[in-house]
Amino acid sequence: TMFQNFTLLLFCVWLSLGMTSVAVESQPELWIESNYPQAPWENITLWCRSPSRISSKFLLMKDDTQMTWIRPSYKTFQASFFLGALTESTTGLYRCCYWKEKGWSKPSKVLELEAPGQLPKPIFWIQAETPPLPGCNVNILCHGWLQDLVFMLFKEGYTEPVDYQVPSGTVAIFSIENMTPENEGVYICRTHIQMLPTLWSEPSNPLKLVVAGGCGHGCWHLTIVIPGIMAG
Repeated sequence: TMFQNFTLLLFCVWLSLGMTSVAVESQPELWIESNYPQAPWENITLWCRSPSRISSKFLLMKDDTQMTWIRPSYKTFQASFFLGALTESTTGLYRCCYWKEKGWSKPSKVLELEAPGQLPKPIFWIQAETPPLPGCNVNILCHGWLQDLVFMLFKEGYTEPVDYQVPSGTVAIFSIENMTPENEGVYICRTHIQMLPTLWSEPSNPLKLVVAGGCGHGCWHLTIVIPGIMAG
């Protein structure tokens, strides 16, 4: 399988003034509300939440062609978009934005709604920290699309998950502290509903962690592999 590789250099530098940090532009959160586990795809509502401010308008985009915006009766942090049943006309790629002072915000992560019977594929990415330690601390984040999901972290070569989380929201954080070459490998994330463990999501895109150097003498070299599947 052909992989497209993106390289992220994570510098672990001890600064006399303290730790370095990377500012990431905030984006709204998009998630699904449905009457699961009884009939999870018969009554779907999408919610869009502003990360840090109240807003007067919210925008839902489908396949980058169809747009619906809502102006709540009062400024709020979040707004809902009712979709109804998951049918051929409602499947697709969704993102949302909220209104800032002079324009729309950065879009949310992409939610892909497909045919009923399987949860949407979670989004998988890394968040690096740079404390003054012998190794780097790396957080691997997995974003599901429903509240109260079970998040499973799998590593290539292992039949059982290497970690799991049951967060209260839609994002699980898997932490690798003081990363070493033993942590190298290809990882994926999957989710399932707590009350219906047989209903699993598609696997996330794989994330490949490769160590290229040590902190204080270079950097950790993390390669994100997108798209593709894990080898069996």
